[in-house]
Parts: sequence; structure tokens; C-alpha cells
Amino acid sequence: MSIIKVPVTLISLAGEQPFTLTWPTSVQADDYVALALGRSPEVGGVRFNLERPISVDGRATAKNMRLASYMKGRLNVKVCHMGCADRGFECLPQVFVKLENLPGMLHSVASQVLSLKELLMIEEAPFQSSGSQDVGLFVNQAEGRKMWQANCRTWRSAWTRGFLRNVGMHVLCGTVECWQPRGWAQALAEASPLLRGFHFRGRPGGEWARPKMRDAYNYLHKVYSMGEIAREHAYSYILSFDDDVLLPASTIAYLANAGESSRAQGCGVVSPLLQNGVPMTELWAEEFLTPHERRRLFECFEGSQIRGPCDARHEVVEALLPKGWDGPTYYRTLAAYAKGKETGPLNYRLVGHPVRFNNTCGALALGLALEHVPHEWLRWRSDHALIVDRERRYPYLSNNAFLMAAPLYMDVLTRLEMRWGNATGHFGQPRHTCEEQLVNKVTKLHGLYLCFVSGSFGIHPAYNTQAGKEFWEDWAVQRVLETLKSHRL
Repeated sequence: MSIIKVPVTLISLAGEQPFTLTWPTSVQADDYVALALGRSPEVGGVRFNLERPISVDGRATAKNMRLASYMKGRLNVKVCHMGCADRGFECLPQVFVKLENLPGMLHSVASQVLSLKELLMIEEAPFQSSGSQDVGLFVNQAEGRKMWQANCRTWRSAWTRGFLRNVGMHVLCGTVECWQPRGWAQALAEASPLLRGFHFRGRPGGEWARPKMRDAYNYLHKVYSMGEIAREHAYSYILSFDDDVLLPASTIAYLANAGESSRAQGCGVVSPLLQNGVPMTELWAEEFLTPHERRRLFECFEGSQIRGPCDARHEVVEALLPKGWDGPTYYRTLAAYAKGKETGPLNYRLVGHPVRFNNTCGALALGLALEHVPHEWLRWRSDHALIVDRERRYPYLSNNAFLMAAPLYMDVLTRLEMRWGNATGHFGQPRHTCEEQLVNKVTKLHGLYLCFVSGSFGIHPAYNTQAGKEFWEDWAVQRVLETLKSHRL
């Protein structure tokens, strides 16, 4: 087990007393650190001064500086990376951090200054998973998202049936507030050996990222963290799971074991069916909705307004909506319209679907899905199969949850568009978005297909573009948890 030693100054009425905070990297030690600092006198507290290097196992690491003073149950923190002033950057303003979030803050500091091998040694020390894993399950976790509580019960169900033994789970935490390794271990219960690491995804991209990424957090920190961890553990497959996706137990079990069969059938990327997935919403509706429910949903698609970010209306896209809804026809028309256009993010044009860009249709799809949860969520299906889009009816996949061979994903991460473009294929544009467009592009360049899992009753409550997203997510989680509790799961 690694030991981190941090130089600290205790401030009290008696003056300042320097000492070294010794931080063993276990879940229990995280709790102890917060408790110990909570005993500091209210008139003073703890001030970190990391102008000297952090010490890990007696070896000094890179320099960094973080100042903090304790005040009535919270830490007043000021952050300044060494060298920022030389580059024209000012230190960040002071912010307050609750004491229970201190372990996350310490891990945040470590993620900025340690090498990858040192960081993984620290972050994975409390989770000694056994056996050989060839699939890395990466869960992207942000503050306030509650899906993980329901998903942990689902993963437990799959585990108790003997599945997921080939999986190593890595939680990618985005903020100090979501750093809850003990909570995850308790929620997983007997499936806790599944958890291989709890990581702070703020690590700025390692060798693959351009220097600009080091100045602020963005979504690609998660993307590069997945790649680095997968490469370090020599995973054969990457199973990426956003924190706003819910999947039944048999679906996640099938995905975890679908690597070889998907490769044999020419799949570049495999996705579960989601009620508002693009392009999966029609496939999902055909499998799970009654004829009357499908008609209601498709009629909503036909006559809808399409509104993008900032409530901007896409009247050109609306004109492409077919009368007498047919998903593949719409996707082909949309792809033909988008081909060759250089303005605007390509991914938004190819996923310009009413289920994503119309609140009424999105809410209807979710409401219909939640009506079927009591029946579908507890159903263990042994009839899952791959739907292989050999006819290429679907030009684009929105990758909220997906399985991909690790070498193919590394091809995505090492492309110049990821390092210097904006991940939409246009060089020189300043804004990084996500790897989604390149996942689709690389799949096609290798002559591979988009694939989907039949019988997979996935729920993705809402997109960031939809108003009331938080309410929709709470609604979905509550419905799933009520179903699980009713059967004591």
C-alpha cells in the first residue's frame, strides 16, 4: 500500500505548527483524514502548503501548490499550479470544500502531479480484484447523478448469477463531491470485487492531450483516462457507461461477454437499445412498445419541432422529417443533407432526432419506457443477440453506452483530430467536445459495422439539450429503485 506524505501547517491560538500529514491509500484512511482534520480548533484549522513536492513512498513528485484554511466545518481552498503566473494565468479564487470532501480533494491533487503508474497504484490500492479481466468497464460519474445506486443493484444481480467475472470496473469521478469509494463498495456488496479502481478523471489527458487541456476540465479527460487505464491493464475491450444510463442485469452481462462474438461478426462498436437512443429509439420501440404506444410515439416524431442548444430551432431539419415515420429513411435523408457541409458540429446534424431535440417527444418516450419497467427490469433474458447493420441503414451512433475493442478505441484517441481539432474532424477549431464523431468515423474506416443488442431495455432519461433533465433522471431512478425494492433486490 502506498503512503502519501503532505507537508501541512496547523494554525491555532498557539501559533503555527508544521507537521506531515501521512495519508495511506485505503478507503478507511480517506475517512480518517476527514475525521482527523475535523478535530482542528474552530479558531484555526489546517493549511496545506505544497510548495514542496508531495512525497509518495519517500520519493518526491512534481511541484504543485494548494493552500487551505479550516473554518467552521469547511476548508477554504485556494489553488495555484506552479508556473501559472509565468504563463500569464492567475490563481483560482478561493472556494469552500466540506471536510467530508477532503479525500476527494487529496486525490484531485494527486491526479495532477503523479505519473500514471503511481496514480493507479494509489487509486487502485483499496480494491484488490482477483482473477483475470479482459473487459474494462468505465463508469463516468459526475456530482449529483444518482443512477449509480440503481446500477450497483443491477450489477450485483448479474454478479450473483456468475457473470462479470471478466470485468474490471473503474469509476471515473469528475468532482471532489462524487468521490465516494466506500459508498460504491457498500452498494455493490457481494459484487464489490468487480470494483478495480476509483479514479479522479481530472487527470489532464497524459501524453495524448494537447497542452490547452491542462488549463480546465473538459469531457475528454474522461476519454483519455479510459484509454490510459485500459492500456495499462491490457484490456481487450472497453465498455463505456455514462452516468445517466440504466441497463437491466442481463443486458450488462451480455455486453460484457459480447467482445469475441461482435468481432467475429464485424462489429466496430456495440450499443444497447435505449428508449431515446439515436439511432436505437425505433428499434427499441419495435421490441418493447405495443402497436398503440408505437403509433403515439412515431406520430410525435412526424409533426415535431426540432430545437437544438440555446433553444435554436432547426427548420431545415424539420423539413426532412418523413410523413409516416420510418427511422432508417429519416437517417439516410439526414446523412445526405449533412454530407459535405462544413459548418456546425457534424454530430448534432446526424443525431438531429425529435426524441433528442423535442421535449414533448423525449418525455413521451421516457414515460412509455417507465410504464414497462416493472415487467422488463427484473426479466433475465437469455435471448439477447447482435443486430448487425450490414446494410448501413444507420449512419451515426450516439454513444451513451458502448462496447468497443480496445485497439480500435486507441485508434480513435491517437488521431490528430482528437489532439488538435475539436473531435468533429475540423482542424484548428478551439473547442474540444467528445470522441463520439471519431468513434463513428474510425468504425467506418476499418470497414466495420454499428451493432446493437436485441432485447436490451435500456433507459437514458434525457439529453443535456432537454429542459428538466434533472427531473427526468430522478423520475427514472425512482421508478427503477421502486421496482427493485418491491422484489427485495
